[in-house]
Amino acid sequence: MRSYRFWIICLSLFVAFESRAGIVLSEVMFDPIGDEDTDEFVELFNNSAFPVSLAGWLLTDGEGTDTLVDAGMGLFALPNQYVLILDPDYVEEGSSSYDGLVPEAALVVTLSGNTLGSRGLSNSSAEQIQIINSNGLVAATYLYSVGNLSGHSDEKRRLDAGDASDNWSDSELPLGTPGARNSVTPPEHDLGLYSASVEPAMPVSGEQFELRFFVTNTGLDSASSQVSFSTDSTGGYEWSFVESVSSERIAAGDSIELAVQSVMGESGILRCQLELESADDDTSNNRLIVLVSSHVSAEGIRLNEIQYDPLPTRSEWFEIAVVGTFPVALSGVNVSDGRGIADSTLRFPLPEWIVAPGQFVTVAMDSSIFSESLPLDAPVVVLEGDVPTLNNGGDSLILWSAEGSVLDRVDYRPNWGDDTQGVSLERISMTASSNDPANWASSTAPEGSTPGRVNSNSVSGGGARHALTATPSLFTPNGDGRDDVTEIHYEVSDPGTSIDLFVFDARGRQVRRLAGGQNVTSQSSVIWDGRDDAHQLLPTGRYILVLETARSGNFIQTQKTTVILARPK
Repeated sequence: MRSYRFWIICLSLFVAFESRAGIVLSEVMFDPIGDEDTDEFVELFNNSAFPVSLAGWLLTDGEGTDTLVDAGMGLFALPNQYVLILDPDYVEEGSSSYDGLVPEAALVVTLSGNTLGSRGLSNSSAEQIQIINSNGLVAATYLYSVGNLSGHSDEKRRLDAGDASDNWSDSELPLGTPGARNSVTPPEHDLGLYSASVEPAMPVSGEQFELRFFVTNTGLDSASSQVSFSTDSTGGYEWSFVESVSSERIAAGDSIELAVQSVMGESGILRCQLELESADDDTSNNRLIVLVSSHVSAEGIRLNEIQYDPLPTRSEWFEIAVVGTFPVALSGVNVSDGRGIADSTLRFPLPEWIVAPGQFVTVAMDSSIFSESLPLDAPVVVLEGDVPTLNNGGDSLILWSAEGSVLDRVDYRPNWGDDTQGVSLERISMTASSNDPANWASSTAPEGSTPGRVNSNSVSGGGARHALTATPSLFTPNGDGRDDVTEIHYEVSDPGTSIDLFVFDARGRQVRRLAGGQNVTSQSSVIWDGRDDAHQLLPTGRYILVLETARSGNFIQTQKTTVILARPK
């Protein structure tokens, strides 16, 4: 009697186990690259801890139903084993499409009929695949999606999840992954770094900031994390370790937010590196580099060249120059154009690039900019969408900071140069006023412009350390684009001092007042085009520049230098 009861119990356990055996659908190849008659397949996976007998199991697509048949390897699916169901014709007709792809550990079976193969799985309309166990119970159901690239199967992402459409994706590999781990299945162990943010968003030099980020577990197993934080202020990716932070175990599919702190350096640009110290199966998402930058100041960038009337089929463009001794991060910088600030509301963001001192960024309206003679390493931005138009009759170009202040503005007009099609307007001096017409001239370069390069009209007097200098000291304002102006550079020892800058002829008569009554910084420049206060061109001769400085109305000192204006016949 006890023996009878024992067999009843064993039979009951076997039936119960088979009904929840853990056989799942894993992959459906309905549109193979090879022959439709032979190369369709369906893949199963034994997601249980026990072997499962597939004897008497059925496969159906709603049109036909076939029994799984031994293909020479038996019908027992081992725990965590893939089961590849091939059409009988694959072997009988000698197809070799999947030879070398199917691992030896996979169980290969076939079918009693033609549910797969000729007139099998449809490529044009979705069909419902079902696996039915030997007790007649549905073990798995999946309505596959059509529209895949030929040869790219439907693969299940997580084998322990259900058969809803969001758990399936097109295979990343042509021919799919017959009998092997799906290409879209997440790795067992995979932590990743994502979604960094900085508070304050643009810290100033010396200010402490907090860098917050997420560690996300996109793997199948839970894991704890440790993140190393380093910074680089040199721009050469020379990392200095700051600190490490760690977290408790993160469940699969979950995230945790962590934070680190640092201080903004003098340059106003800091590269921050976060690096996961984890033995992941996929390390491609274990490093995150974040650029932290201060607001760009008005001393950092200048509008430097404008191509408002290009040759046919060429792009309009303008150029930005970085001045000073520190690199500039363009984060938050916008550009607009219009006939004044009032109609410059449509602004275009520049990319988050780091630009070195002395480097030029060309901003173009379309990709034909690459037809210009650009240096290979010159940064180029091609605006997209409803891009601005640089009007031939004149326009206002404005660079805006992230907080909405004007970094630089040029209200150019065609009479600032010779208004020749294909010839750009070039800035002469970086330190002189952006909106002084005398500080701009038509390019004299053979190509008609100098995008990404030093302007053909550029003067180099801005770096002088004397109190009053003029470069060149002999200039020839004859409109040939060479030495048409002189740049007058002056320094004062006490910033905020009021100055007056005059031009006198050889007889001591004042002919021009170039600057006056200003509270200046320690250094500044002004352009003189050889004209008097009535805008008349002066004759050839020696002229004396006089700089008078005063503070609180009291006279302090006078500086003088001489220039020669020559008008060749």
